[in-house]
Amino acid sequence: MGIPASSLLQLLFESVLVCDTDGRVLHAYGEMTDCGHVLRDVRFIRIRRLIREALDGKPFETVLERADGQRSRVRGSIDVADGVRLVLAIEAPTPPFSEVRRGRLSGPEYDFIIANMRQGLWRIDPDGVVVGANRHLAAWLGATVSDLKGSYAEHWMTALGDGPTYEADFVAVDGSIKRGIVTRSEIFGQAGELLWSVEIIADVTREQAARRRLVEEVERMAMIARTDALTSLPNRHAFDERLRQLQGEGEAFGLVLVDLDDLKEINDSKGHPAGDRLLTSMGRRLRQAVRDSDLVARIGGDEFALLLPAATRASAEEVVMRIRELLREPLDEFGSVHASIGLGHTDFSPEGVFEQADRAMYADKRQRKGSE
Repeated sequence: MGIPASSLLQLLFESVLVCDTDGRVLHAYGEMTDCGHVLRDVRFIRIRRLIREALDGKPFETVLERADGQRSRVRGSIDVADGVRLVLAIEAPTPPFSEVRRGRLSGPEYDFIIANMRQGLWRIDPDGVVVGANRHLAAWLGATVSDLKGSYAEHWMTALGDGPTYEADFVAVDGSIKRGIVTRSEIFGQAGELLWSVEIIADVTREQAARRRLVEEVERMAMIARTDALTSLPNRHAFDERLRQLQGEGEAFGLVLVDLDDLKEINDSKGHPAGDRLLTSMGRRLRQAVRDSDLVARIGGDEFALLLPAATRASAEEVVMRIRELLREPLDEFGSVHASIGLGHTDFSPEGVFEQADRAMYADKRQRKGSE
């Protein structure tokens, strides 16, 4: 909304104020042309917080009670058509709420609707004390209306929210946690003082639980996508992701590749279930050679990779020595197994560390076969 639309706005609203980002009125249309600054005008004292938020780009719509008891709906939004400006559109006033209620609903009818609405409702005074509540809210919390009245709202909520609409956790009498969407409206007196806040609370506990289950399922599926199904070690995808992360950090790290030389022979002689047991045992053995912060992954059929963050070249070489020593010890039912091992380190090439380890591993394989 802005100056180009001023004619249309004047047809829809009693007053239209166009302000700069400090709240100074640049253009005024309709009845309220005497306003020079919306943040200093006493007529807007009750909605100054909303105006400040709108100046930061957060639109709002609220009801402003005037000094004569009449109410006007006020809409605030940002216009960026010709620079950033705040536009306040103010509807013509309506009769005081008390007159509307008497004209449309009798007191008993109004009380009946509040008491039997299918959403929770309470009124809170400026000190945070509950001064009124309906039966639905009390039942939702496992309490009575008398339990709520006179208590502090904070007693029933894990945290009080801010703004006209927010989500909050509520604590029932039995200790269970319930989730609610809270819609708040503040009621002010003639001098602009806050009389109380009225909050309507919609139960979204089931929806919150469903969202939580969905997040957990997504996290579980993401973990499955990053885990080798046979050995439960990180897979090639997880390894590549961690390798890119370490390369981006620019710190020194080592990379060790281990290729089992005996897997094909065991698959052929003892069957693939035995080969699977060998791979699983090998993964456990490799974990014994490294720190908890290091990553051991199965990146191929018979190939493992170890990432050693913050490792010097000397400490990475020590890991290779430990692996060779561990492989000399019997590995479950398979006895001593043979593996080709290659080491890469960022001291040589941070970007080519994998290729460096790969070349070293195949050089080790050729050397071992030549010596057999």
